[in-house]
Amino acid sequence: MVRHAWHAAAAAALTLPLSACVFFLSPFPATLSQVVAKTDLSSVIPAADADSYQPCVLTPTGGDFVVLMKPNSSTDPCALVLDSDLHLIQSYTHSQLALSGGGGFAITDASGDAALGGVSFTTSALAQGLAPSGSLNGTRLSAPSFSSPNAGKNDVNFPYSGSTITYQQYSLWSSTPDSPTHTAQVDAAGNSYQVEGVYNVDDTPAAGSVVLVLSEQGDSSHVTFVRIPLYDLTTSATGFPKSPLLSNYTWKSYDSVPSSSIGFAGDCMVGYSENDRALNRYSLSNFDVIQSLPIGSSDYRLQYAYRPSGGYAVIYDPTARTLTKVANWW
Repeated sequence: MVRHAWHAAAAAALTLPLSACVFFLSPFPATLSQVVAKTDLSSVIPAADADSYQPCVLTPTGGDFVVLMKPNSSTDPCALVLDSDLHLIQSYTHSQLALSGGGGFAITDASGDAALGGVSFTTSALAQGLAPSGSLNGTRLSAPSFSSPNAGKNDVNFPYSGSTITYQQYSLWSSTPDSPTHTAQVDAAGNSYQVEGVYNVDDTPAAGSVVLVLSEQGDSSHVTFVRIPLYDLTTSATGFPKSPLLSNYTWKSYDSVPSSSIGFAGDCMVGYSENDRALNRYSLSNFDVIQSLPIGSSDYRLQYAYRPSGGYAVIYDPTARTLTKVANWW
């Protein structure tokens, strides 16, 4: 799943030169054309529960949607579905998404449908705000997850924390997992980490790769990117992925990069560096910074999400209860 969004600006601030702008309003150069849509959801999202929502962009076969979901809350609505122009289509309850007693996550699954919580939607059903098209046969997306359409696999429920990463794998939501739970230690010292996101950045079964974004336990601004071959995650063979991860795969850590700003944006990872007060693009091969845009101070409450094939990003602002769609700045 993809869990992060871009912060957009008031029109007045967008008329200022970039050197005068701060990230309270916009991470983008001072052109109104960067902001392509904005919607106020204050009539739908209760102020007391606004921080519970996280955005993602889903692109099921033939569709393009922005979804706000609650990973950790049991109050309704638990999910808001909007089209790519940020028009609200429908809100869903925990009961409708088979999420009794808690929150959930969303992904575009390996069959090309949208999976929300414990159910799936075809593109047509989601676009019309209809009831779920199918179930996940008892599976519930309760942690960051990803799918591989080319491998026909759904690798789901990477844990929030712990020194050992675990996840399960399903082929097109069969009633039982394909194999026993996959596990891997993060580092040889057994330190605890939190899984912030997992992104299928190259869906080539034999040579593709997945980027795992980890943070230190209790410090979501100290992040580590780990690139793992897609094969090592989607194969059902015993012993995969190689353990410990940081001894076997390419990785890089950064301080003062809020996890809420990080995501996969088509050809790179993106994140905001508090030290540099800049938006950075990170290479998918070695995670070096390949482009940087100085933009000023950041609002840590903002939640970022990116279209996985690029083109645009969205920001959820829980204080204002707004969503804004912004064109790529690179």
